[in-house]
Amino acid sequence: MLLTIAIAIGLQLLFTYAPFINHLFGTEPLDALSWLACLTVGLIVFVLVEIEKSLFRRYQSS
Repeated sequence: MLLTIAIAIGLQLLFTYAPFINHLFGTEPLDALSWLACLTVGLIVFVLVEIEKSLFRRYQSS
């Protein structure tokens, strides 16, 4: 599983930053602010899902 994750990350970075792929798909590399926005939204979603799971477990067991 870790190998699959590493391959997926590698392919994503290649898609994002390789100039020939950027030209082929009409994309641009992400700047630091865009990465920060992606990570922030991802973290917020993660925290909200964990809270939801905790509440669901708490109310399902009672």
